[in-house]
Amino acid sequence: FTVVAGTDNLGAEPGDFAIFSLSIRNTGNGPTQYTVSCETENHWISFLGSSQSPVLTIEPLARLQFLPLPIKIKVPNNVVGQPLAGFTELVTCTTESVNDPTLTTVENAIVVVFENHDFITDLYDGGVALGAMALAAPRTVLNDEVVSTELFVSNLGNVPLQFTVSAASSQNNWPIQLVQGSTEVIGEDLTISIPAGGSKSIFINTIVPLSATMGV
Repeated sequence: FTVVAGTDNLGAEPGDFAIFSLSIRNTGNGPTQYTVSCETENHWISFLGSSQSPVLTIEPLARLQFLPLPIKIKVPNNVVGQPLAGFTELVTCTTESVNDPTLTTVENAIVVVFENHDFITDLYDGGVALGAMALAAPRTVLNDEVVSTELFVSNLGNVPLQFTVSAASSQNNWPIQLVQGSTEVIGEDLTISIPAGGSKSIFINTIVPLSATMGV
């Protein structure tokens, strides 16, 4: 006799494990050993008990003895936004008597992919990454020069994300322009939407005032 438990709201974010249990009870008239195997439709990684295998032969159970077996299903890591949030994966677990292979039970569970909102940003100057701004070398500019910095935003999650981008200068008289594609704003925030697994570049432009003094 087998039954699954912990399958309500069963799921995980990409890269994490969804965990439920398969309970096995020996309803026979003597000690019995069982082999349990679990697989998913798309061959996601499955671990049974404390093992790192999708197949496990458990120690013999005495008559009417009951054993809960943890089942771990790993949701694959994000690859260009996949698997998308809400995607479902069927898990099938088969329990077979070692003494009599004709005695089997099959239990199913559904794993749901949860939302992931991870993202990263990078700054570039002429295609060269600036890295941590506290460590970046000073950039020399000339009066009346247009200085452009690229902000690259990557959506590492599995749902579309919306961002509000703002930029400011410590020198209040240096105008700031934000440009993304055909959208341009000056002195305002810029709102962008990035699909799962996608990325966008925002150019931050400023004009060095004629009145700016050396070393500012």
